[in-house]
Amino acid sequence: MTRAGALPPAHGDVVDLPPVLEGTVSPSFIDANGHMNIRHYLDAGAGGAEVVCRRGGIEQDYRT
Repeated sequence: MTRAGALPPAHGDVVDLPPVLEGTVSPSFIDANGHMNIRHYLDAGAGGAEVVCRRGGIEQDYRT
């Protein structure tokens, strides 16, 4: 969502953002199609969201 008249960030601006969470995909996370299984993909996304919340001062007491 953008403010009225505001442009979204350019691709280069987004690519230059620092990573929130980094890790290695375990071979056990790979499905029959050679992709990371959705369960593990969602777990990684949830872990990243938690990091963002904590960095922004949103602690567990507020989220529950």
